[in-house]
Amino acid sequence: MTSLRGLKRQMGTHEGSVSPPPVKRKVESTTTKSAVASFFTPTSKKLPEKTSWRVVNETLLVARYGSPKPGSSQARQRVVGLDFDSTLISPASGKKFGRDALDWKWWHSSVPGTIKTLARDGHLIVVMSNQGGISLRGDSKTLKMDQKRLSDFKGKVAAVLAQLDIPITVYAATGKDQYRKPRTGMWQQLIKDYEVESADSVDLENSVFVGDAAGRPGSMNNGAAKDHSCSDRLANCKGQNDQQLIRRRDFASNVGIDFKTPEEFFLGEQPKPFVRLFDPAKYLDKATTRLTDAGE
Repeated sequence: MTSLRGLKRQMGTHEGSVSPPPVKRKVESTTTKSAVASFFTPTSKKLPEKTSWRVVNETLLVARYGSPKPGSSQARQRVVGLDFDSTLISPASGKKFGRDALDWKWWHSSVPGTIKTLARDGHLIVVMSNQGGISLRGDSKTLKMDQKRLSDFKGKVAAVLAQLDIPITVYAATGKDQYRKPRTGMWQQLIKDYEVESADSVDLENSVFVGDAAGRPGSMNNGAAKDHSCSDRLANCKGQNDQQLIRRRDFASNVGIDFKTPEEFFLGEQPKPFVRLFDPAKYLDKATTRLTDAGE
């Protein structure tokens, strides 16, 4: 039997041979804050690689997702033009304007499915939106705010296009120039970008522009808000000053295509009444009739 003294000697010898514990070293992480943020960002909110951006003539911001499939050389192109805010999407927060790039939801649950179906049927899908709150000039006094608004808009557009995942182009008019609706600059740029041989190659009768600026009066019964303007639809509408009335031209009418509100286009509702002060088309028709009669 081993004595207590011998056992202590064995333990002492054994303990002396034990290696010291390893030194803990601080490992520097190679993961950046942006990578962490990207990891926790939902896939639907991430910037897709298919989206490319460019600026035309310093004020027109253009985003393109994918490439349109070539159609029949004999078929005239049918275009579905859409406004962005209050037509494709609306703020998820319920506020009038979105707070950031993540503050959005589909205007209605039927929107993405309807647009995808139209794209599969051969329609050319484009977004044409006035975005006067965005500045591309780089003014030093408002640079920080301008950069945030531009970043939020790009992030929002990229997320929307990623969820649709169809060939589509977004035109955003940031200045008060030929691109701002109801002027037709964005439409002319569309014709150029898609290499349409001429405006006659577009099937105007079966094309449409969908927007919320329709000049509709508000409703006292159901609490519906009055449209902020009529630049998408009408030549002139009430609630605007004289200078605005002179400048307001119906975008869809100027292009020569049909117009529908989001309620009419996506939900199948009947057209609601709108207020029109002056429609130049009526006067042009009368003048043409008089000239024709005089010629006869």
